[in-house]
Order: sequence, then structure tokens, then C-alpha cells
Amino acid sequence: MSARLRSYRARLGPSSLIVAMSLLCVGYAGCSADDPPTPPKTGGTKTTGSAGSDGSGGAGASVGSGGSAGGPTTGGGPTTGGGPIDPTGGTGGARDSGATDSTDASDSGRSVTPECAATRATSTDVTTVVPADIIFAIDSSGSMDEEILFVQTYMNAFSQQIVAAGIDPHVILIGDPRAICIGAPLGSGTCPNDSKLPGYAHIPAEVGSNDALNVILETYPQWRQHLRPDASKSFVVITDDDATDGPNNSAAVFRTNLAALDPMMFAKWTFNGVYCFTECPDAAAIGTVYRDLVASTMGVGGDLCLQNFQPVFNALATKIITTSGTKITCDWALPAVPAGKSFAADLVEVRRSTDGGVNVLTKVNSAADCAQGGWYFDSNLNPTKILACPSTCMQLQGQTGGQIDVIYGCEAVGSCVATGSSTATNVGACDWAMPTAPPGQMLDFTTVNVRYTSASGFATNVGNVPSAAACAMFTHGWYYDDPMNPKKIVTCPESCREIQAGGATAKVDVLFGCKTKPATPK
Repeated sequence: MSARLRSYRARLGPSSLIVAMSLLCVGYAGCSADDPPTPPKTGGTKTTGSAGSDGSGGAGASVGSGGSAGGPTTGGGPTTGGGPIDPTGGTGGARDSGATDSTDASDSGRSVTPECAATRATSTDVTTVVPADIIFAIDSSGSMDEEILFVQTYMNAFSQQIVAAGIDPHVILIGDPRAICIGAPLGSGTCPNDSKLPGYAHIPAEVGSNDALNVILETYPQWRQHLRPDASKSFVVITDDDATDGPNNSAAVFRTNLAALDPMMFAKWTFNGVYCFTECPDAAAIGTVYRDLVASTMGVGGDLCLQNFQPVFNALATKIITTSGTKITCDWALPAVPAGKSFAADLVEVRRSTDGGVNVLTKVNSAADCAQGGWYFDSNLNPTKILACPSTCMQLQGQTGGQIDVIYGCEAVGSCVATGSSTATNVGACDWAMPTAPPGQMLDFTTVNVRYTSASGFATNVGNVPSAAACAMFTHGWYYDDPMNPKKIVTCPESCREIQAGGATAKVDVLFGCKTKPATPK
């Protein structure tokens, strides 16, 4: 190796923080007292390895193993049988031949190791039993005396059907405690205080002939504490009249106002009811608003005119069991990183496979960026889990033959974006003095990168921002204290907090030799 290829490390700052600083210079011209360093090239000349059996570990629609590595390269990092993983879902590298092209450090500075190009973790769908929150509103007007007795008679059998199916119900009953009281085992049987938490809560409120929907929304502050974010939501109104009192006197208005209470809690729900289908002798009015709500949410409707509550309650229990049932989990733990390696966080790709085919899920920066769906890390610098956006999670439900493949890429040790055997340090500071170049050499500040490696082995190149004032516009970043004459590297406040949260085994490397990566805008 030429004597002109040098690496430089410096101990930075007054604390115990050690930041590995590497100055990489490559080529016959090398680095001299007369010439500033130029960004090296990684990957060497194009070499060809033997083809993989099914394709490469790149980001194509189908996954195969990468080919074996080709011969040694000149000027930098190792080669791979498959190309770098393309996070956008492209065809990464030479999938069929097992060849890889050299990588120009001045353009990308990326090189993927053979062992990690096709590293993957597969998780078949895991289902969990979803609990059920059921909100009843019982009309307690004088014409409903017989129907209230029916409710009291069948409520326990109804709840026991749901429990027997392995589902944990929370029953919330909105009604006049002077008119209706639920006995054991669901309720306490001590009237009028028949609540028996956490399974049954009686919300004392008078529900009239025409205002059930209004009362449901008005009493929300009293019963929201009994709801669970992961539970299915079912509303049940029992009345011989219709919802004619404003403002909630139409299905559309009720849906809008319910969503306004908590968009996430009420993202999905069903409306069910026992109301009059016709102008029968027991009807005060046909329940047209309730009929519309049942139809629009695919709920269960029972005809009060039949005066037979048991089949209705049985059908309602079956519907809730079916609606709750099981749910596909939407977060996946990251695997342990192999000893001596680190995974590049921005090379992680998530693929969803079902009986209908394979789909690459889009990476977003955080839960706040989930408007179009996709997935995100629980922490961008210290990731431990991959989480699906709410809309993507909802799409997973009901799919069959499903699995998640998480594909990982590793940047090559020895390339300009990795220093290799840096000492893991306690990252206790968020700014570091610039090192002094070796005698006769210059540092090119357009080829500086800051790389953070979490305690779990996930490495992130923290992008550069123009100044401290610009930090708020970027996800993570660092800047020079003085762009014209830098003395320090300083991390933005948000990045600083995550770096300090990384613990004693996290580390920061300040790297030279590749074009400086700009930060990602929020």
C-alpha cells in the first residue's frame, strides 16, 4: 500500500468522548503538501463474481441470495455478488450476473459488503386477540319499560358469549340508573350503582326518545377513560323512536362529530341497533337514522317490532366476535447485528408478501409523516423496532398468507464511509473540535461526514445543515461553527438528544474522504 494512504484519528473534547477521525487519500497522486485531498473512489474496478442462484439481495420484487464475491479490487472496498440495496424498490446491482460496478465516492460513497447485501429477517404474520369496547345507549322513555327488561335479562348472556370467544369486553351503558340496572356477573347488581370496573361501566344519563346520538357524544368525557386504543368499537342504540333531535339527527353528521372527538380512537367502528323497521303497534317512529348508520358501518340491526331480543343479541355478539377476532401486529423488532458489523439504517427495506404478491413499503421519517402510509423506525438514530403507519396497518388486516421481510444492508468496512475498528465510546458531548491535519497535509471540509452507530449496531450518516438556524428544517443534522474557518463540528439539538440517549456503547465517527451528505428536510 502506498505510503501516501494514511488514516488519522484524534482524541476530541475534554470529556471521555473519543471520536474516530479518518483521513483517507487514494491514488497515485495521493495527498501531498501541494495538493489538497480529493475524494477517493471506493469499490475499485468492476469485477465479476459467480451468479447467485435466484438473483441478488437487491431490492427487486423477488428475493434471492447474492452471488459469491469476485476477485480483489483496486482502490477501496470489497465487492459483492449483488448490488447495493435500493431503498426505493429498484433492482439494486447486477441481479443476474452477480457482478458489481465500482462506486464513485465523490457521487455516493456507498459500498455494501457481501455478507450483508442479502441479510434479511422474515416475520410471518402474528395475530393477537383484539379486545372489544361496546357502548350501549338505552332509551329510558316511558314507552320502553318492557324493552328495558329485555336488555337486563339478556345483557349477561350477551357479554358471556364474547368472553367465551376469548375476547375481553368493556361494556359501557349510557342510561338512566333509575330505569335500568345490570346484575352479576357483568354488573354488580347493586342498584343504582351497578358499575363493575373494568368490564362494565354505567354512565348515568337520561336518554330520551329522539336524542340518543346527542347523548352518546355529550357524555364522551365520562366514558372515554374506559376505552382502549387497540380495541374494536361497537355502538348499540335500543329505542322505539328515531334520532330527530339536532344536531346529530343524520348518519353523516354523527359520523363527522364522532370522528372529531378522537380521529384515531374512532378510525373504525360499527353501529348497531334495535329499532323499529315498520310502523308497528310498538313503534313511536321508524328508526331511519339508525338504519342508515347500521348500513353505512356494516353493523347489526334488529327489529324492535318483533319483541324478540335474544336472536338480536346473539347476532350482535357474533358480529362483535367477528369484528374483534384477531389482529395482525404492525410492529417488528429489529434483529441483533452480527458481531463486528453494523447495519446502515438508510439501507433497510421492508417488503410485504401475501397470497396476492409482493409489495415494497415506503419508508417515512416518523409517525407524523404517515399521511400516505408506509413504515418508520421508533427512533431514527437508536432504532429498535419497525412500525407500520396506521393506514398501512389497517390494510394488513384480513390479508392471508402474509409475511414481512426486512432486508438489511451493511456499508463496507474500510471504505470512505466507515473507519472499521473505532473504539465504542460514551457519547456525552454534541460538539467536537476539528482535528489538526498531519504535517504537510490539508483537510478537505467538503468531504466530511458524521456517522452515528447506535448501541444495537445500526449506523446512520447524520447529514450536514448550513447553520444552526437551519436545524429546525431538517430531521437530523450537524454544522460547522464557522463555515469559512471551522473549528468545531456541532450537532443540531434534536440529533444531540438522540445521540446522548444512545448510551455508553454508542459511538460517533467523523469521516473524511467522501462527499459530505446533506441533511434530509423534514
